[in-house]
Amino acid sequence: KTIFYKPDYSSGNGTAQIKHLFGEKFFQNPKPVQLIKDVITIGTNSNDLILDFFAGSGTTGDAVMQLNAEDGGHRKYILVQLPEAIDAKKNKTAFDFVKNELAVAEPTIFEITKERLIRAAKKVAEANTAKIAAKEKEIAELESNICKRKIWVLRFLKPCPFGKIIILKRKNLMRKLPFLMSLNSLNLI
Repeated sequence: KTIFYKPDYSSGNGTAQIKHLFGEKFFQNPKPVQLIKDVITIGTNSNDLILDFFAGSGTTGDAVMQLNAEDGGHRKYILVQLPEAIDAKKNKTAFDFVKNELAVAEPTIFEITKERLIRAAKKVAEANTAKIAAKEKEIAELESNICKRKIWVLRFLKPCPFGKIIILKRKNLMRKLPFLMSLNSLNLI
């Protein structure tokens, strides 16, 4: 029995990920991204080069891009996929997609690999843009709250001949304010 198994490693998840990117199922049992991300995490460092000599649907490239976005790594990847022709009888969906959607005269698996990497890169970029926007909003809110608190506290400042500074939270300030206002040797921040 293997200990290297999670439900995320199911090939059904790999199929769902392809369907989510393309809207269609092109491969019988594509590797799920989470499996490849875990293998990369276990076997590499954050600045390594990953080689996948049988790229297939491009899961390895997708996993590397997602992992770099998650942990700030600088991994690079090389994917090798021979221009293996897609049989129109065995995989009509993939054949039609490459021929009609990608406008390639002779559909090959490589074309699907390339298109997945393009779409996965856009997806990662969009997710990063959304994360950056959320963090910028959070920072702006924090800065706004800090400015409001500073203005509120500055109303109660008195000259400080001894240079002592006490930093109090707003909750403590309200409780101790009558006592503190009677002292001339404190600046409240």
